[in-house]
Amino acid sequence: MPAKKKPFNLTSDNYFSRLRPHISNSQITDYLKSPAFYKKKYIEQVIPFNLTDPMKVGLMVDAILTQPDKNLYQSKVLRRDNLELFNHQKTIDDKYLLTPLNYDKATAIAFHIDKQPFWQDNLDDALFQQVLEGEMNNLQVCSLPDRIDALGDQKWRMTDVKVVSAMKISSPQKWLWNCLEMGYIRQAAMYRLLWAEKQGVPKENISFYHAVGTQVQEGLCKVKLYKLPESFLVQAEIEIDYALTGIKNKEFKDIPVVWSCAERFNEFEPADDEEGFE
Repeated sequence: MPAKKKPFNLTSDNYFSRLRPHISNSQITDYLKSPAFYKKKYIEQVIPFNLTDPMKVGLMVDAILTQPDKNLYQSKVLRRDNLELFNHQKTIDDKYLLTPLNYDKATAIAFHIDKQPFWQDNLDDALFQQVLEGEMNNLQVCSLPDRIDALGDQKWRMTDVKVVSAMKISSPQKWLWNCLEMGYIRQAAMYRLLWAEKQGVPKENISFYHAVGTQVQEGLCKVKLYKLPESFLVQAEIEIDYALTGIKNKEFKDIPVVWSCAERFNEFEPADDEEGFE
């Protein structure tokens, strides 16, 4: 009789492990891009995960704001500038090493966000980087929200920090389009569902915000707050269900492109302004 598989104890330390059986929003996003791609990346694991420089900047900003005691990020040094530190950095995971330019950028954005009144509000009682897990469509799922605040009367506010180029927050509509393209609203919906289940409250008791930071130029950083509309969060839940159903049923074939799939440009309409994106 085969030995029982040991349950995976999900923690902040192994959250990004490839051994993790839980499905995250990033996996759902990849499935919606291409079921075949999902299979290659997460099941066959023949596609490597590459951490880009913008991703490193975002992760460092998160670390400074939410886990300052665990901030492992460093600015890369040259051999000629500091031989001892240069040799030490050879032993550090490359994901924690940023170019001096990106290191200074991440530091500036994080400090700018940190000094804002909205971030300082209830700071000592806020919850950061809570590992959430649950079950949807008979599959294990997980999420890692940046910040959660209790508002009283079983009401909560969840906030996710994003770092982007200034162009992406030049208008509320541009940020909304970026959210839809990157799957950020679906990510928020997943965070909200898991936290609502954990707290035993209706999902409507939880409001969700994006705190979006950018460096316009050296010496000038900005941050904008966006409240995600309820209607978009509900729609995102449908996408989550669709993707998880496909993954559960092992549907990993892409839809073939035929002539009838051709899209007509006159069918595209700009999104109407929604509450929270004014």
